[in-house]
Formats: sequence, structure tokens, C-alpha cells
Amino acid sequence: MARREGLDRPALDTIITYRFTREDEMSREKLGRCAALLLATVVASCTTSSGPTTTISELTSSAPPQATTTTDDPILALALPIDPDVIRGELENGLTYFVRENDSPGGRAELRLLVDAGSVQEDPDQAGMAHFLEHMMFNGTEKFPRNELIDVLESFGPRFGPDINAFTSYDETVYELGLTTEDTALIQLGIDVLREWATRATLTEDDVVAERGVIVDEWRTRAQGFDARVNEKIEGLVLPGTVYDGHDPIGTAESIEATSPAELGRFYTDWYHPQRMAVVAVGDFDATEMEAMIESAFSDIPAVQDARAWDAPPYEVPTEARAATLVDEEATMAGVTVLWPTRAQVSETVGDYQRALAASLGVGILADRLSDDASAGEGPLLGATAVDVGWTRAFSVEGVDVEVRAGSADEGLVAVLNEVERIRRDGIGEAEFDRALAAHASFSRQIYEQRESAQDLQFTDQIVGFHLTGTDLMSPGQRFDVESGILARLTTEDVETALWDIVNRPPVVLALGPDDPGIEVPGPERVFEILAGLHEVELEDRPNANAVDAELMASPEPVLPERTSVDPRFEFTTLEFGNGATVYLWESGIATGSVFGLVEGFGGSSVISVQDLPEAFLMTEIVGRSGVGEFDLPSLRRALAGRIVGVLPWITETRQGLEVDSSSEDVETLFQLLHLTLTESRFDPSAVDAVLDEMTTLNASRGDLPDLLFEEAISNAYYGDDPRYFVIPDAEQLSDFDVTVAERLFADRFGDASRLAFAFVGDFDTAEMTQLASRYIGTLPGSGVPGQFVDNQPLPIREVQVATVEAGTGVQGQIGMFFTNEFEATLVDRVAARLLELIVTARLRERIREGLSATYSISALIDLQRDPDPFAEASIVSSGDPTGLEEISTEILADLESLQTDGPTRAEFATAVEQLKDELELVDNRLLATALITAHLYPDQPVSEVADAYSTIDEITPEQVRQLTGAVFDLAQRIEVRQVPRS
Repeated sequence: MARREGLDRPALDTIITYRFTREDEMSREKLGRCAALLLATVVASCTTSSGPTTTISELTSSAPPQATTTTDDPILALALPIDPDVIRGELENGLTYFVRENDSPGGRAELRLLVDAGSVQEDPDQAGMAHFLEHMMFNGTEKFPRNELIDVLESFGPRFGPDINAFTSYDETVYELGLTTEDTALIQLGIDVLREWATRATLTEDDVVAERGVIVDEWRTRAQGFDARVNEKIEGLVLPGTVYDGHDPIGTAESIEATSPAELGRFYTDWYHPQRMAVVAVGDFDATEMEAMIESAFSDIPAVQDARAWDAPPYEVPTEARAATLVDEEATMAGVTVLWPTRAQVSETVGDYQRALAASLGVGILADRLSDDASAGEGPLLGATAVDVGWTRAFSVEGVDVEVRAGSADEGLVAVLNEVERIRRDGIGEAEFDRALAAHASFSRQIYEQRESAQDLQFTDQIVGFHLTGTDLMSPGQRFDVESGILARLTTEDVETALWDIVNRPPVVLALGPDDPGIEVPGPERVFEILAGLHEVELEDRPNANAVDAELMASPEPVLPERTSVDPRFEFTTLEFGNGATVYLWESGIATGSVFGLVEGFGGSSVISVQDLPEAFLMTEIVGRSGVGEFDLPSLRRALAGRIVGVLPWITETRQGLEVDSSSEDVETLFQLLHLTLTESRFDPSAVDAVLDEMTTLNASRGDLPDLLFEEAISNAYYGDDPRYFVIPDAEQLSDFDVTVAERLFADRFGDASRLAFAFVGDFDTAEMTQLASRYIGTLPGSGVPGQFVDNQPLPIREVQVATVEAGTGVQGQIGMFFTNEFEATLVDRVAARLLELIVTARLRERIREGLSATYSISALIDLQRDPDPFAEASIVSSGDPTGLEEISTEILADLESLQTDGPTRAEFATAVEQLKDELELVDNRLLATALITAHLYPDQPVSEVADAYSTIDEITPEQVRQLTGAVFDLAQRIEVRQVPRS
């Protein structure tokens, strides 16, 4: 997988469903614009992650804040501590290794081979070679020829392939294996595979030719389309003048087609040697034994004498502002990204860590100001997120990404830069400084409290970052101690100074918008004009946004449950209240210090009239952008400063619900926020305007959006012109939007506790949670009448429908096949369906990706749905050359027909069984909460299925899978949609 460390714009489904992501779950290597952080995570802000490009001379600026006395603190010169549980060593040949024992999730290990070489090391005639070589590692080695290597890798579990077991960036290549540790022989096998990759790859002409088509299709998915054009613009602003310019890891279509074994072998010889390699092992094993296995496997690799040197020149911070404009027919919103590139810093001392933390707080404060302005609804902004990305080892970029109202991109840019200038002149207020400190303190405490359940992957990623990019290698306890000390002594002046060090440089600016006559996107000249006039602009004092000390709500008198029971097998508690609400409480140590919850009930949009569906479509997003009770969104953020809570409402055709989470310490606040969302939700005018503005802009571009047109073609094939089913509201529906209807619908769907079941799983005391449930759920209004859905769906059309969608530019293509059939599933069926998914995906990958070299990505999904009718819905989606979609279609159908006739081979079935067993051995809090809700909605699908599914695997035969193939993939009634570029 070529890792392109740039700015990612959201996929269409992100825009439509308004997904949210916690900061601690987001990759710092890629950015995405986050829509609307809901009532949501107050500690974590969402990381965000055509016209000429021009430069202008460096702008003059006012004097920076003075450094503070904390810079003289001797503590800042202290080296950061190193996790004492990490064993570090270096073999005589120069290879480095890291070993750490860890028992979460237990019975597992993560292995990594780190190669200190990426696309930046490529010679002029080797564009894309580092990434191509990564792919070739999965085509066989001396010890494991091609087919045998695939069998070996699949024995480790369901994760397999160069798209998920490795990545290549500008600076490095990383190979990844996850495996169970119950069998020492399997651990040794994993070490052997890493050893083979390090020095014994076979690079045959046949394999190179066969892999070209796969990589060209990956190039299509990454280098074509709207996201690629955004990245190209950002790269054109940031990379010129650096060694990274012209070294995109994916290469070009021409360089991929021209790749030869000789070029790959030269890169392999030049850069794959022990002095540039490291092995990482983290997991549930004996560290001493693992260390011995690594030493035995890698010690005999000879060091390379006179190895080719690589001394990258230091990154020079741009001395001129840079700006670019992207007006694109596939843009779904107008926005401005303002970034300040800066030389990357390693974290070696407490002072290094403190400066980085102060800078992050400063950029966050700037983004929070802009977010508050967007929530106020009086200016051009619709939303703002902070940007903080380690783009490469040499430099990072920090800044803000803002979404603006249609036709207000110019004013949006002015608003961002004026706020930067205001901070330059007036500094940071004590209240916003205190909120930022409290927020990070809560986040730091949460990470510390989760130390006992920290996963193998967390420690693995930390070690990889330490070795390759110079990030810290502190244990959770050490990090908490260091951060607590920093937060105790940090001052506003420290944060101002750190922020000044970022923004007191010429920025790079990308202005973006759809190709719409009503939306004027400022060009580079306008950007430079605004920048040049900043220091003369008159700015009003910013109102002081003081902290809000009030509690969200008074604690109601509890209404005790009428019935309480404890499950004899799993020991979760069920509370049944007089208002009709049912609450499930399951204590879990899977994620220490945290609580996760699901709230669901039947009804959804199926009980809403057709004319009110646009309001139902948008109401949960509006609620998410509004406050609750007496608090608008900015004041809610201030009231919740320092607490970790999240509440996300949603609605589907047959259900409505909420996803909630919090730290264990903040669980009462979570209950209060949930109670207020259900009883005193708000539809703030600013939120209504923002959502409608976004949807109007999106709607105006709908005829140019490939993903949207693809989804609409699928919907039309399923439902025809049925007015209940649409992908997004059209222009007429948006113009007729009635907020009073939306308020009524939300109250109807979410305001009756009888229609909802509440499941909480996590690190809590059941007795305390029972008290909280009695106060905040038992007191909710409830009619006592459970919710029901209405079956509005038409039966599937019993014929073959094939449609072609022309949309987008470039050479991207994709094909989707969709199968629907009546089917009432049992537990055996549900387990067999997952086996079938694994088998079909593996067969198609082997046949179409590896055999034909016709796709980079192909996968099968099977959903045995219960409502509104029991159906089996299956899909197969593949990328590919637009001219080759017919061949892909033919091969998919031929393979499904073969599977229906002959069933899976013994080897295919055995591999899928082992993969599914490995998958089902692991559970998380979400899975447990889902099981509780599912058992409440469907009593014939009990919670015990979580445990029983594993043993059920052994009851299933290849013949049952063959028969299921015919029921799930009914070739006589399928929908096939092909997407090709507009001609």
C-alpha cells in the first residue's frame, strides 16, 4: 500500500452520514475534514486531517511574544524516559530490534520489519520502485515460493496482502504481521517470513509483469479523482524545494508499466540491508525467548560494507507565502486550508515534548475560536478543525481547515487570517487557556487509566514511530507523569510563544470550491492581497468566552427499576423501568477507564410520512451541531471542558438510536448529556443554516459526484422511483425544509423511553450505574408502548439489472454487484455467512487480482438482515480499469457459479475456518453492547451467540457453505452497477 502522507478530503459517505472520529483513533498521517463535532467529544477535536500556484516574498510581521522563564527550567533539559518494558538491542550486523511483552488482548503478537527507506531514496529512473518492491514481497521468497507464501500468510489470520500487511511512505517501508502465540511454531514461522522479506525476495519477470496491473489499479484509486487533485494541490504548495518533490510513493502509471526486475533488484540491494532495518515484536510471549528467536533468525545476514549513504538535507522552512486555488466539479463544499510548514522536531527532552504540546494547544485554541464563530452562525464559517500532521520525517504541517458558506470563501479566508492576527496582537485569554489545559489533562488521564488494557498495536505503533521518526518511547505511566508536570507549569505565554513560532511564518493556503457560478473561490492574488493587509486591518476585541461553571442539569430524584435481574452466564444486569425503558449493564475490563453504550429502538424513518423524510434525514445532524437544554454548542463545550463524553444520535429506515461513550470518571456527565439529548434537544438556527448550506452545496454538485451517482444507480435499481428512498434530499426538498417538522420528528423518535433499549458496557460499578440509570433513564418520559417499524420496502426485482454510470474524470472505474433474496437466518447461517464472505473474497482476490492483475481491491460482504423483512443481502465491489469491467464481471459470475456447483475446496474451507476462529476469539465493548441490543430487539438471537458462535464453526461443513452460496448469491436476480469516467 502506498502511503501518501497528505490531506485527504472526505468520501461522499462521510459527508452524508456525518461520521465522527475521536482524536486518539485518528491517524496523524492523513487528514480529513470532520463534519460537525456533535454534542460530542469535548476533549478531542477532529484532526483534519484549478488555477496557478504562485509565491510571494516573505511578509513583515509584528514582534513575537517574549520567551518565558520556563525556558530556563532545568527540568526541560532532562531526557525523556524510556519504557523499561521495551527491550532494545542491536545485532553485530547493525540490525536493531525491539521486544515488549503485553497481555492485551492476549494470545496475540504483532511483528514488524522496518526498512529505513522509502520513495525519497529512489533514483530518477526508479519512480514508484519502493512501493512496487513492497508488493513483490508478497509474490514469493526463496523459502516460500509464491503460492506457499500466500498459504503461510493466510495461516496467520484474515489480514493478508500488500494492501493491509505493509505500507510504503516517502521515508520508510513497513511490513506487518499479526498472529496468535499459542503455537511456538507459528511465532517462528512469522519470524521466518520477516527474515525472508529482509533479504530473500524473488523478483521474477513473470511476477513483475503480473503485479503491474494491480499497482496501476492502486494508482487509479490514489492518483485519480477529487481527493487526488486536492492532494496534488497541497503537495504543490508544500513539497517544492524539498527532497520529497517528485517522489510520490505510488509513482506514475508510466513508471509502473516500465518497472523491471533489474530496477527493483537495485533498490533492494541498495537499501534493504541490516543497517537500515529493525524488527519489532510486541505481544503475549516470553520476551527472552522472542529476543533469542530474532537474534537467531537475523544474525547471519551480513552487514553491507560501503553501504549507499543517505543524508537528506535539512528542511528549509518556506520564506514566501504560497497559495493555490482548486475549483472542481466534484467538490462538495467550499473551504480554505491554511497551513504553516515547519521543520520536524524529535522528542528527546522534556523541553521538546513541552514545546510540541504547547504548540498543539495553541493551534487547538485557534481552531476552537473559529469553531465557536461557526456555531454562532453570524459569519462565513460553517466549521473549523485543527491540522497537525507529521507529513514526513523532515517537516510537518500545522494549521486550520475551515468549511465556509457557499459564496463566502473569500470572507472565510479573511476570518481565519484575522483571528491569527488577533492572537498575534492580543494573545490568548486565560479562560480559553484553562479550557485547553483541562481538556488535555482529561485526555492524558484517560490514556493513563487505560494503561492496563493498552493493546499490542498501540505499543507497536509507538515503537515504530520512535525508531523511524524520533517520537517518544515513554510508558503510559511515564507519559502521564511528564505531561502532568508540563501542564502544571505551562503558562499562557508558553502557548503564545509556541503558537507564534508556527504562525509567524508565511503560510500556504489552498482555497477550494465547487465549479458553481454562485461560488467564487479566491485566487492566489486575492490570498496575497489579504495577507499583505493583515497588519493594517482594524480588529475589534474578541468577547471573552468565560468558563461555564453550571452543571448540565439538576440531578432528578431517582425512579427505581421495577425489575432487576442478573444473567447467570455472563453476569450482566438488566433493569426494567416503569416508563418502558430497559437498561443493560455489563461490567467489562476490556478497555479500562472507559464506558461505551448503544441506545436503539424500532421505528426509524419507516413510520415517518414521505413528505417529512427530508427533515428526518437531516434532523440528527442538526441536533449534533446544536447544544442541549440551556446551552448552545459553544457554551456546552465550555461547560464540558475537561470531561470526556460523546453522544451521537442517528436514524435508519427501521431504527433510531444513539452511540455514547465517556471516561469512567465522567459517566454521570454522560448520563446527563444523554438525558438532555432525549428530552431537551435543540435546533439552533445557526446549526440549521449550516446543515442546509452544506447540503445545498452538495446537491448543486450531485450530477458530477461519482460516488453519489453510483449510490443513486443502486438505489434506483432497488426501489425505482419510490419517493421513500433517496440518497440525499434534492433541491426542492431542501428549499421546503421545515425545522418545526424536524423538531417534532426528533421528539417523536427519541422522546419516548419505551421505544429504546440502553446498553452500557465498560469499566464501571454496576451499583453506581444502577443509581445513575434510575436518575437519568428511569425519569425519562415513556408511554409504555414499545416501538415498531413499518415494512415499506418493495420485494426485490427478480431479474438481472445492469447499469452503467458515467461520472468523474481520469481513468477510475468500479463495479458493484448486489444480490437480495428472502432468507431467515439461524446462528449457523450467520456463522456460515461469515465463512462464505472470507472464502469468496479470497477466491476473487486470487482469480481477479492475482490471476488477471485486473484490480487492486475486491471484496465480498454478506448481511443477513432481520428487518424490515428477513433477507440475505450480499455485495461484491471491485475497482478496475474502466475498459476491463466487463471482464471482471464475467470472472466474478463464473467464480460464484463454480462455488455454487462445487463448493469450496478443502484448503479454502480450512483457511476460512482458522481465520474466523482467530477473528471470533477477540471481543470488544462495542461487540458486547451490540449483542445486548440485538438480544433485546430479537429474543431469538440471545447474547450467548457471542460465545456460541466460536463453537458453532465446527458444526459447519463445506456442503452447507456451498448451499448457502446459492441462497445468498442468486445469479438470476442481481443488480450490477458499473462506473466509468464521463466520455
